[in-house]
Amino acid sequence: MSIRLTIRKMNKKREITKYNLEEFSEDLYDLDFTYLDQLSKEQWGIKELFLDEDGYGYFSISKETLMEFINNYQERLIHYYNGLNEHLKKSEYKEVETLIKVRIALLKHKTFINEDVENNTLTSSYLIEHSIFNLVHILKTVNFKTENLFLYLS
Repeated sequence: MSIRLTIRKMNKKREITKYNLEEFSEDLYDLDFTYLDQLSKEQWGIKELFLDEDGYGYFSISKETLMEFINNYQERLIHYYNGLNEHLKKSEYKEVETLIKVRIALLKHKTFINEDVENNTLTSSYLIEHSIFNLVHILKTVNFKTENLFLYLS
């Protein structure tokens, strides 16, 4: 079984209970696992809600938390491209060639653009730059006055 870290939303009219989160919250996006540290340290406004004995369960997050995720992805992307730039300066083209081949394969894949109208993600790609777009989409489409955001670690 694999671990998932999913951003979910639920209408503020519903009481925040484990049952309501399981039954009435909606999956928005799966994050990568670099954020597990923030969960254990309650960084970025992440707060434990309902956890089992192994630490799996629900955490509350805010609009500011979502911005921290976006900013963190942006920093990682800048670091990544700075590293590629250094490889180019040293004439180490193999790394750049690999990057280009991966990007082309991803763009050709039939699931690159998410056409499922029931799913809010723009793309099924897990490239950092595409993750940023999905998170910004959530930021712009969630009504923070009427909806709460949660992380679900499963």
